Amino acid sequence: MVYCTHCGKEQLEPISLNCPFCGKQNLVNSISDQIVQIKQQLAEYGYKNPGTAAFLGLVIPGLGHVYDGNVGFGILLFVIGVIIAYVGGIAVLIVSIGSAWAAHDEANRINASINRLVNQN
Repeated sequence: MVYCTHCGKEQLEPISLNCPFCGKQNLVNSISDQIVQIKQQLAEYGYKNPGTAAFLGLVIPGLGHVYDGNVGFGILLFVIGVIIAYVGGIAVLIVSIGSAWAAHDEANRINASINRLVNQN
């Protein structure tokens, strides 16, 4: 939460530099507070569970990538999986395992990137 450094009221819009209640500028404290708040929100909402990504990719090829936010690649893997399923069943298992593995790694890369951003000084 970001508070006005002049009147002490909670800011309705954390990115706003001027307090909507007293109208004064909260430049120094609010920007540093906003950076901390944005980093916390990024960490809270951006993390992906690698196990969930792997499970979804194993159940339906490409679904783990959709969960990770890579929708285009997820759809591509799904289409490839459908085509391969039509041709031969064992190939679907191979595509599913590959999709699960890649989605797991992608979730770990997303989490590592968020950790680097959150832990920057």
